[in-house]
Amino acid sequence: MAFLRESSLHPIDSELFEKIPYTKDQLCILLPADHPKAGRESLSLKELASEDFVVLDHGTLLNQLFLSLCQKSGFSPRIAMECKRIDSIFDLVAQHMGLALLTNKHFDASAKIRKSDHHALRLVPLEPAIYSRTYLCYLKSTPLNTTAHEMISCIKKAAKL
Repeated sequence: MAFLRESSLHPIDSELFEKIPYTKDQLCILLPADHPKAGRESLSLKELASEDFVVLDHGTLLNQLFLSLCQKSGFSPRIAMECKRIDSIFDLVAQHMGLALLTNKHFDASAKIRKSDHHALRLVPLEPAIYSRTYLCYLKSTPLNTTAHEMISCIKKAAKL
């Protein structure tokens, strides 16, 4: 069993995996609060083509999704830095090292932990709106034990399914 993120650009193979919905996240751009575009209600990636970006390490789904979205928008992003941790991205964006593609859930979770510097950051949704879902997945061909069934039951309750 694993939690896997899916988007229209990176689907999970439904023939291979059973998918139990867990979260739905909106993709957004994280900017310093004093950035000229921070006051906008939404942003297209194309209008950020000349910006520097900080991203999660190559190979993560969010990194792959970001690169795919940039390519679809007609540009290759200027990556100032790759990070292993989300909290590093928050620090780098707050220090004007670049912008970042994150989900609203990343921002909300971090805001609960890091109340001190969130006033220096602004999260702006992408336009058009792009969503990513996280699923609890397991191979359809694999029989599940009692613990796995209990986990599925807990996830369904937590996700209010």
